[in-house]
Amino acid sequence: MTDKKALAIGLVAIAGLSVLLQSGRAADRDVLPSLSLDQVRAIIDRASGERALDHIRRLSLIHRWFVSPGYDEAASYVREEARKIGLDGVAVEKFPSDGKKYYATSLSLPRWTVDRAELRMVAPESKHLISWAEMPTALASNSRSAAVEAELVDVGEGVHPSDYDGKDVAGKLVLASSPQGKGRIELVHRLAVLERGAAGVISYRSYYLDDFPDLVTWDHLFTLEKNGRTSTFGFCVSKRLGRELQRLLRDGQKVVLRVDIKADLSPGEYGIVEGSIPGREFPGQEVWFIAHLDHANPGANDNASGSAALLECARAFHDLIESGALPGPRRDLRFF
Repeated sequence: MTDKKALAIGLVAIAGLSVLLQSGRAADRDVLPSLSLDQVRAIIDRASGERALDHIRRLSLIHRWFVSPGYDEAASYVREEARKIGLDGVAVEKFPSDGKKYYATSLSLPRWTVDRAELRMVAPESKHLISWAEMPTALASNSRSAAVEAELVDVGEGVHPSDYDGKDVAGKLVLASSPQGKGRIELVHRLAVLERGAAGVISYRSYYLDDFPDLVTWDHLFTLEKNGRTSTFGFCVSKRLGRELQRLLRDGQKVVLRVDIKADLSPGEYGIVEGSIPGREFPGQEVWFIAHLDHANPGANDNASGSAALLECARAFHDLIESGALPGPRRDLRFF
C-alpha cells in the first residue's frame, strides 16, 4: 500500500465521522449519512502521503523528551505548519511542569536540558563507547551532570536486592541487563544509586531477543530523590556492548569507565499544540483528534507519524471544506 493510499483511507474514515456529526443527534435522522463517491474521490485526490512523510522526516530528527528544548522545537514546527494550513486558534497551550506538581495521578516532569554526554572506557583500554551527540537514546532521560571515572561492577539484572549481595557498588558504576517488565533502569538506579551509593548505571536492556544486538533501547529515570540522596545518571548501551563489558569483567579484568555529562533539570512547562476547524452549529461541542508529539530521536512511529498524519488530515479537510468539496462540520474539529 502506498503512503498516499494509506493516508487516504485514514482521511476517508475521519471524514466519514465528521460528516456523520453533521446530523446532530443520532435520533435526528433514520438513516446515517455517508460520503458520496465524489467526496471520497476528492479526499483521495487531495491527500498527500508525501507531505505527511516530510513532516515525519523533520520530527523524527528531533529528540522530543516531554519537557525539553527538543520538544519545544518540535512544537514550534507543528504550530507553524498548522498556521500555514489555516487552522483557527493555533497556539501552544502551556502547563507548569516541575517534577513536583501533579496532574490527576500523574507527576509532572522537570525541564531536561542536555548539552553533552559521553561514555568512554579508560581501562583495560582507552575506547569511546557512546555519546548523546551520536545517539540521544544513549542517555537515560532526567540524567544529571556528572564527571566520573569509576570501576564497573556487574550486578546481573540489577532489579532485585539480592543482585547486590556481596558486591561493593558504592562510588562505582553498575552494569545491568535491567530486563523489560522487571523494573528497567529506573529500578536499577533506585537500588544501586539511591540505596547503595553507586555513582551511576550502565544498562543494556532491550525489548528484543538477540536478533537486534546493536539496538540501543531508550530508558528513563523518574525517582529524582530518595531519603536525601539525589539521582545521578544512566547510560543505555546495546546488548553487544553490554555483553562485551560483561565478558571483560568475567575474565577478571578491571574495567574503568569515564562519564562526562552536562545536563540540567529545572522547572518548565508542558506544551500542547492545538488548532481547529470551526463548526457551523452546536457551539461548545468539539470532536478531538489527538496524537502525542513527544518521543525519541531516532524514532518515527511513536509518535511523529501520528502527529504528521494529523497535520495532513487537518490540511486536507481544511482545503476540501474551503473549496466546497466537503461540507463544513456542525461541531468544531480540534486537533491536538
